[in-house]
Amino acid sequence: MGKNENIEITRILDIMKSKKLVILLILIIFTILGYLYSYHYVVPKYKATSTLLLIPNSTTQEKVIMTSDLTVNADLTVNSGLIETYRSIGENSKVIKQVIQNLGLPITEQELRKEMKISVIKDTYIIQVAVTNTDPQKAMEIAKEFDEVFLQEIKDIYHLNNIGIIDEAQLPEEPNNINHGKDMLLFFAIGMGVAIITLIIFYFFDNTIKTEEEIEKYVHLKSLGNIPISQDKTQEIVNRDNAKSYVTECINTIRTNILYMNATKNAKTILITSCTPREGKSWVSANIATAFAETNQKVLLIDADMRKGRAHKIFEVDHQEGLSNYLYAITGEKKKDIMLGKEYIKETKIPNLHILTNGTIPPNPSELLESEKMKKLLEQLKNMYDIIIIDAPPCKLVTDSIILSTIVDSTVLVANAENTKMNDFIEVKKSIQMVDGEIIGAILNKKKVAGKTYRKGYYYGQIETKELKQVRQKEIIAVEEVIKQSIAKLEEEEETIIIDEMLTKEVQEEKPIQVVEKDENTYRKIKKILKNQQKDSEEALEFLVNERITEMQKETQELLKQEITKIDVTDQILQINEILSNLKDSYVELTSKVNEKEREEEPIVIPEKGKNVIDFKAFMKKSKNKKVYSIEEDISYQDLEETAIYVVPLESKVEKYHHAM
Repeated sequence: MGKNENIEITRILDIMKSKKLVILLILIIFTILGYLYSYHYVVPKYKATSTLLLIPNSTTQEKVIMTSDLTVNADLTVNSGLIETYRSIGENSKVIKQVIQNLGLPITEQELRKEMKISVIKDTYIIQVAVTNTDPQKAMEIAKEFDEVFLQEIKDIYHLNNIGIIDEAQLPEEPNNINHGKDMLLFFAIGMGVAIITLIIFYFFDNTIKTEEEIEKYVHLKSLGNIPISQDKTQEIVNRDNAKSYVTECINTIRTNILYMNATKNAKTILITSCTPREGKSWVSANIATAFAETNQKVLLIDADMRKGRAHKIFEVDHQEGLSNYLYAITGEKKKDIMLGKEYIKETKIPNLHILTNGTIPPNPSELLESEKMKKLLEQLKNMYDIIIIDAPPCKLVTDSIILSTIVDSTVLVANAENTKMNDFIEVKKSIQMVDGEIIGAILNKKKVAGKTYRKGYYYGQIETKELKQVRQKEIIAVEEVIKQSIAKLEEEEETIIIDEMLTKEVQEEKPIQVVEKDENTYRKIKKILKNQQKDSEEALEFLVNERITEMQKETQELLKQEITKIDVTDQILQINEILSNLKDSYVELTSKVNEKEREEEPIVIPEKGKNVIDFKAFMKKSKNKKVYSIEEDISYQDLEETAIYVVPLESKVEKYHHAM
């Protein structure tokens, strides 16, 4: 037995349980009808019966000669036709008329025939006569009179002597057409048949979902809650001024269950769809989005029904440009695509709730929703908002919702109580699961509840005025603010990725750096050190270059004043100018490199204090060596090799100058 057969059998048994009062009522009604029929409706009739023996003469003679059973049976077979002839004579109108005339009965021949029954007992010469009448005395008289008239008619025709009455008709004491037990049992059986037919009608013609238990038992989906029929049919968004009302509490319960079902996978995008139109999915989507917005989360409602979306009517916003236009405008550049949200995402009167309407109706909605752009847009919006509710088209009409279920985090199905057919709901569930869509549960919408329950509410009370003011005083987050926060978050993520890559690269190259645990505080410290280091390096280099240029200019002027004619200082001056030029070029190169590092934000590790580095004051020292180094001071945050490119060796003429000094 298949799974579906088990479900159907279980459903039949449940229908019987749910309709047991109806079945019991049917049986009681038919039993009462049987009683009334048997005791008060049926007219009692009495039956008088007589038995006649008609033996042909030839049979008597043959009996004297042959007495074997074989001979008797053969004789009965031969004369069976004669016995039937006798019975026909009894039904003849001549006999019937004679009986009516003799008794003076006020009935016709046809009526008397209906009251009489003449039958032949098989394989015998016996004829049984039964007369039925409402008057037992008259029934007996008719039977006796018929026997006399009938036997006389047989004698006159066949001249038989071997005929006679075996059992004379007696006065009947009880009616033969009334059996109270039998009648009531018969009506009870009829009632059972009617009850079974009623169950079949319920099974075939009332195949709708009525309770949350049916969703869990037959569809095998978790029930997220139910929403009663709104008493104010003109109100699209439930009035949440009374936060403890029954309807509000039902919506809040659904919100809590959705959060619970998505807690383990941190789901942000929630698709809400149904089987057919007019089941309330748009109304449910709007009110659930409103409930999420009250929890101080940034919520976005997307109207993905590009054919007949009505979210813009619920929130009274313009829908000329929306989801379809946004998808066509996507470029692939993250920052630019985020900025495009200003044109298509709109604010609502609900704090923290924004809406992306369906927009211009495209020629290919299914292909557009299935495109790579839709996936990228959802990923982008997930970085902008905490919760995204997607109002999707009905699954039985188009495949849009089935397509969307493959790219969202979770899907919720909406059923309309006593309207959504069970088979349709199961079929939609299978369609989504076949494409690996994740269904977290179902919502039973428009459930009928008693008016008293609707007014009473869950907590039997009204929200306090102070609490209501706190709810209404929530700050409205603008779309521009959400976009600004998203861009800042994106830039921070990019910086984090760059720093992570730099640290990973340093570790892979096995450089002698101090590896620090990569946490959020470390990233901030590294970025701060990097910026300070770049600034300090640039300022220090500029100061040293300017200082050295000034000193060399003073030295040159001093040489000229002393009129040293023995030494050709032309080459020396050229050398000095070349040094100055090299220093300037080096400064420009270092500045370019620092700026490049600032753009890449590559973190470098501060060397330990006291590490040997080059000192530019070495140029002022007198030495016979061609290259002069000093380790008197540290140049902050620079490696020896990186700094060495700024050291210019002194030529021999300069060394002679030092000796002369």
